[in-house]
Amino acid sequence: MPPLERLNYYPGQRLDAVDMNLEANYELTIRRLLNQGLFTAGVVSGLEVSKTGPREVTVAPGLALDIKGRELYLSDPPLRLKVPNQKPAGGGDTYYLLITYDEQQVAATDVGCAPSNGSKNFSRIRQSPYLAFTADWPNPQLCSDTFRDLNCGIFLASVTLDGDCKIATVDSGLRQYSYPAHTSQVHEASYEGEKDIAPGEPKRLFFHIRGGSPHAVILHLRGAQFSRLWYSEMGDHSHSFTAKANTAIGSPTRTSVDISHGHDVSGSGTAKTSAADSHNHSIFTPDVGSDSPTGKAVATVTLPDTIFHTWTYSYNDHNIHLGGGADPSWVGGESTHEHTIGLSGQTTTSQSVTSSTMDHTHPFDASAATIGHAGISDVATRTGLANSSVTDLQVKLDTVDITQNILNQIQWSTSLGGPAFNSDVGTGGIDLLRLPPIAGQPPLPVLSPGKHHILEFSIKSGSGGKLLYNLYVE
Repeated sequence: MPPLERLNYYPGQRLDAVDMNLEANYELTIRRLLNQGLFTAGVVSGLEVSKTGPREVTVAPGLALDIKGRELYLSDPPLRLKVPNQKPAGGGDTYYLLITYDEQQVAATDVGCAPSNGSKNFSRIRQSPYLAFTADWPNPQLCSDTFRDLNCGIFLASVTLDGDCKIATVDSGLRQYSYPAHTSQVHEASYEGEKDIAPGEPKRLFFHIRGGSPHAVILHLRGAQFSRLWYSEMGDHSHSFTAKANTAIGSPTRTSVDISHGHDVSGSGTAKTSAADSHNHSIFTPDVGSDSPTGKAVATVTLPDTIFHTWTYSYNDHNIHLGGGADPSWVGGESTHEHTIGLSGQTTTSQSVTSSTMDHTHPFDASAATIGHAGISDVATRTGLANSSVTDLQVKLDTVDITQNILNQIQWSTSLGGPAFNSDVGTGGIDLLRLPPIAGQPPLPVLSPGKHHILEFSIKSGSGGKLLYNLYVE
């Protein structure tokens, strides 16, 4: 910017057009710099847009300031404008009505009538704003000093056409208003943080605007790798094991039998050897008074010369009664008998495999085994690759999806993801106060003081990752 200069007057000074223009330019430049620094771009007053015919709108007189601090003054009478007689070239049905800076030189007028000297003299410059319908939202970052530059334009209304190119609706809800830009009007705030985000797991950022109306709410977004702690850290836990097996006991094979078992041999409190196990004992008995044994000898013994003598074989627990022969009440020479077994209430120890004189086994079928539940019960684990970096981020502001608005403002043709997004640069600054509207979209939220606002981030498809954000309220 060149240095500012103004005239220094003194007596007898000779002034010409150059001096006058210098003085005028000084006043003009300093005023525009003050406008630019003290106020935001937007409508100051008036400039309401209304439908006055099937294909005509009327703009009321009023004043606006553009981003360079230039005054856009529309004088009386109200200006009538015809809408285009065709739909926007880029598709859709909506045009944006913008007002931007323009000026014209007005030719000089001489007193009386005099011959022309061949020169074109212009004694005045008339500031007359230019109004135009466009399908493109203005980008203030591209605003130049050129007249009628629509990137310097201020949005007044959107006009939607029907199938006959007649006006269906006129909407001024998204028009920009000029606010004081001095920092004392709003409590400045900045928010910084990170959020691990994945499909089905949205994250939200609450922020407040206090004091006055902000002149900018700038959001910076970028992605990074998903935290590996999610995959490398796991709390101590165990898995229970429940098995079902095939049990083979002779034939046929029975399945789904618990292999833990015991053998109960208590019966009704006493047990006897079975009939198939009946047997007899050959017992040698001597005659009374004889020193030589007689009968069916199975052994040779010498008994004392006693008529009635009881002798107990301790090793087989049979009582031998020597009184001229064996006691026929319980044993005979060739008779069979059974033995009582006292095992009341006894059970073999529970075991998984039994091996005895009646050897048998239990085959185990591992394919029928099940693992007991581990972990929380209301959320199932998923399959697929681990989350890595953000692929397709969606952004909502106070429940309104502003993803495409952001892409239009930063002029990205891809989604909010991929290498460009997952870098140290990310999106750069996104001005939430000046998001370009989209045809058919609900009205964008007004970021006004006195209430809280919510930014919601979610993954539309693909992989999640780490989202880093900076939000500045100025």
